[in-house]
Amino acid sequence: MVFNLHAQFETLREMGRYDRLRETVLERDLALNGSTNPMLARFGEISEARQYSGRVVDGQWKCPFSRQDTAPVFREGKQDG
Repeated sequence: MVFNLHAQFETLREMGRYDRLRETVLERDLALNGSTNPMLARFGEISEARQYSGRVVDGQWKCPFSRQDTAPVFREGKQDG
């Protein structure tokens, strides 16, 4: 699995290359897997977590993992936690 920086997608759009790259990915997906990833969306349209879930999920799906703040938080020179 590869994760790309958001700036990379923005740069590709600015260069006018995003749509062709996306089509190439879909073509290769079809050739290798017999179908395209049904959760693949255009960058920025839906949560990336839905795309990486590994299965078709509906709009109500939420990532089962959440951030857990275990590290102390520093505010205005004071440590909380």
